[in-house]
Amino acid sequence: MKRIPAIVSAREQIDALSFVCPKHESVSLSLCVESGCQVARTVARAFVPSAMDEIVVAEFNRAGLTASTHFADDSGREWPQGYEAKAQALAIFDAHPALETDFRQTGKGFLWSLNQERPAKAAARALANVGGRA
Repeated sequence: MKRIPAIVSAREQIDALSFVCPKHESVSLSLCVESGCQVARTVARAFVPSAMDEIVVAEFNRAGLTASTHFADDSGREWPQGYEAKAQALAIFDAHPALETDFRQTGKGFLWSLNQERPAKAAARALANVGGRA
């Protein structure tokens, strides 16, 4: 009988390395990755790149949903926090162009338009061509 591999989380994949963070020597690599330590992220990306991609997409989703929550306030009092969270999400988007497809899929659940903020490259080219013909 063929064995089906278990699906494990990004944290489990990183923990399986049994590494400690080179910068914070007594802390597990996965905890440092989650806290944003760039040294730990570089080491983890070298050994389990798919796990790091999963973490980056989760961070993007968290920031985007936080922005959505603040934008849902009809009074507008929470909108400044929404703009901050949206800026964080867009910074993650800009820093990881290889994950654009995943970000766009995740961003469909936001209460703000990712496509309006960062148009897809094909759509942007089409708009530029239409504008050039006028």
